[in-house]
Amino acid sequence: MATSGSSETSTLLGIRPARVSPDLIPEVRDNTVLAGMVDWHDSNGAASVAVGRIAGTSPSATQKDNGTDELDAITPSVITTAAATFTPAAKAVFILMSTVAIKTSAPDLVAASRGLVARALATKLDVDVATAFASPATSVGSSGVPLSLNDALDAATTLQINAGSRADGNAVYVLHPVQVKHLEQDAMSRNAPWIAARQLADFFPAASDAMRRNFVGMLNGFPVIRSSNVQLANGVADRNGILAVVPSASGPGAYLGGAMVSIEEMSEDSQSMNFRVAQSMGGVSIYALGEAKDEFGVAIISDA
Repeated sequence: MATSGSSETSTLLGIRPARVSPDLIPEVRDNTVLAGMVDWHDSNGAASVAVGRIAGTSPSATQKDNGTDELDAITPSVITTAAATFTPAAKAVFILMSTVAIKTSAPDLVAASRGLVARALATKLDVDVATAFASPATSVGSSGVPLSLNDALDAATTLQINAGSRADGNAVYVLHPVQVKHLEQDAMSRNAPWIAARQLADFFPAASDAMRRNFVGMLNGFPVIRSSNVQLANGVADRNGILAVVPSASGPGAYLGGAMVSIEEMSEDSQSMNFRVAQSMGGVSIYALGEAKDEFGVAIISDA
């Protein structure tokens, strides 16, 4: 969504840098909780984007002792690659506002409506991110059973085995409020605190204001983010949270990847063929996202 006088927004939409992120779009950034989990790439105008990633085992260093061992050949680690393809699509919202109300309202109705549009686009983005939580091949927890501290620990252990060192300090839990409540109840039944207090910025400097507001604390060394957009699973019986690797400066890749084209405000010109006395405002975001590396995510299933 474009804002008058916002140089970073106009730059993003005008020149399409090689790598983009929704945190350059202030109105949407302030309302999205989960967009920072996605390793975003620019589409460069292509109908689809194939993002390459390293597949298979990460290379490891070996010790060479002084003497003859130093003469031995070093066996190379073979690196293979795979690609995840993302096809951007438009997500749009459109509202009508009474011209009379705009002219006579004490609050700035236009600014308030712009906020509604931004929140609608941000919510759709978060729902799309959360929908991808169902994709990992590995899951913990049980259908119809409240989430426990043991389940959360199983997720952490499984991710660290599957993702190796890439998971160390680079993953985040995203849980529905009901799942968080179940963890708190389990902790109280054991008479033991389960959350270690810590600032989210210590772990995730690029976190949005909305993500910070939904930060619960640390569990098993990973931040816990609460989101009401975590989706239902198994019909309406369960919720499908996740523990997933997120983008980080410490290494390549994340569980989720995506292609971002733009997030912008729709002008009234786009509705000139359908003139109305009421004034219109809308927004459209064009992107695609999905699983990029399966071993970087562990689904967390529990009673809804």
